[in-house]
Parts: sequence; C-alpha cells; structure tokens
Amino acid sequence: ILAIVAYYVFGRSDEAPAPAEPPAATTPAPAPAEPTPAPAEPAPAPAPAEPAPAPAPAPAPAEPAPAPAPAPAPQ
Repeated sequence: ILAIVAYYVFGRSDEAPAPAEPPAATTPAPAPAEPTPAPAEPAPAPAPAEPAPAPAPAPAPAEPAPAPAPAPAPQ
C-alpha cells in the first residue's frame, strides 16, 4: 500500500492530480513494479520523551465521608 501511495504522490507529480479511485478494469492488470523513492533527507530522530509530571495529590475532603452502613448479620 505504501508503494501505491508513493507512486501516486511522487511518481505523478508532473501530471494532473491522480483520481481518488482508478476506473475499474475488466481484467486485472499486473501491478507495476515501481521503485520506492528515497526521502530527500533522513527523518530527524524523535525527541526523547520527557517523564510525565507526577500527578498532584488529591485534596482531602472537607468533611469525611459517612461510614458505610454495616451489613446485616446472616441468620
């Protein structure tokens, strides 16, 4: 798929823009063996990921939550 995209992007730069979908052929045509063009310059190395800052501690509630009701004793 990348080769097809590269063909339409780089191989047809001097022609009219490629149609979104090529017309359907009655017989399947063999795919042309197109060389993938090399990039003009190498992609820059990704910047090192900075460590995520520690999450702020949750503020203490103003009033303590009421204690849950005790479960009824099984009989």
